[in-house]
Amino acid sequence: MRLYSFIILALSLSVMNVYADETISEKATATANDIKRGANETVNRIEEATCTGSEAECIRKRIENRLEETKDSIQDKSSETINKIN
Repeated sequence: MRLYSFIILALSLSVMNVYADETISEKATATANDIKRGANETVNRIEEATCTGSEAECIRKRIENRLEETKDSIQDKSSETINKIN
């Protein structure tokens, strides 16, 4: 029973080291990134709602906006993940 408890404790401690806490500045950067992405998304939705071009132009703009939002999200989340690991 002691060996089993020791193994569980060792595994728990090793997992805790892999997922280090973010520093305050890293958390602030993550929050700022979330706010920035939210603002950009809101602006994009307003532009899309007020699109006066042809349907094809509006769809093209919508696709461009979604791609840009996805790219920004992936970049931010990957840097946040790296910060958590380091």
